[in-house]
Formats: sequence, C-alpha cells, structure tokens
Amino acid sequence: MKKLRTYFLTRLLREKILLLGLLGVAAAIWLSSWMDRVQLGVRAHSQVSTDLAVQDQWLQQQDRIEALAKAAVEHLDPKKSLDSVRLQTEVTDMATAAGITANRSIDSPRTDRTPEFAVHSIEFRARRADYENLQRFYAKIVERAPYMGLEQFSLSTVPSRSSEIEAVFRITAVEITR
Repeated sequence: MKKLRTYFLTRLLREKILLLGLLGVAAAIWLSSWMDRVQLGVRAHSQVSTDLAVQDQWLQQQDRIEALAKAAVEHLDPKKSLDSVRLQTEVTDMATAAGITANRSIDSPRTDRTPEFAVHSIEFRARRADYENLQRFYAKIVERAPYMGLEQFSLSTVPSRSSEIEAVFRITAVEITR
C-alpha cells in the first residue's frame, strides 16, 4: 500500500486527477451493479412474501374449499358426464344443429385422469363459418355446463376473404370415473 501511495504522490497533478477520475468511474460502475443486485433481491423477497401470503390464505381455507368441492361432486350426475367418444359425438351434433356443416374438423381427444375424474379435451375448428352459427354453437356448449365447457377460443378472419371467419374452440368435458 505504501508503494501505491508513493507512486500516486510522485505523479503530476493532471495524472493524479486522471487516476482519481478513473477510480471514480470504476467505483460508480461497481456501485451501479451492486444497486441493481440489491433491487433484484428486494423484488424477489417481495414477490416471495406475496406468494407465501396468498398460499397461506388458500391453506387457511382448505377445509371450506374441500367441503365445497365435495358438495359440488355430489350434485354431478355420472350419466351426464362424457367420455372422449361421446364428447366428439356431442360436439359434432351441436355443430350440425348450429348450422356448421362444412369445413369443420375435430382433433383427437387428449385425456387427463385423476382418481375420480377424467378430463377430455378436443379442438374443434370451423373454417368459413358464419358468426351467427358460431354464436348458436357456443350457446349449445353453455347449455351442457358443467359437464362440458369452453376452455379456449380464438376467432380470426380468412385472409383472402374478410367476410369469412375461422374459429378454433378447445372444448373440455368431465367424465366421472368413480
């Protein structure tokens, strides 16, 4: 350290100012980086605190949520629940009844299973559909709630024909397996 002090004191004034300036710039860069890390740490701490508070609220309501879920399950009629084949058949029938007869397709069903339920999802596409027919189709899906529901929906116009609509529905159905 003594050698550094001797080196600094033997320099010309302009060199001392330049060295102090460079040291100041290095300190400012380091301080800026350190402040960014501190801010990230504070934000992470705040986010974790918020997440823990929300989780605690849900855990405090666990008994009430389980009771509501059990009551809801008791009111479901297993005869009205749909397996993957019945889901595809129902969607096809609903589309036909709504007037969507051409340019439609249904993807293969995807199934997620739990001990009590099986949730089946399909993607129904209607190309060059009429908006009123799509509304009727949606109303028919709503009539089948809670056994069938609309999970995702997208609507777009056909680029070459702006009067024609392409709709994609992701429809899910619950099958009671117990």
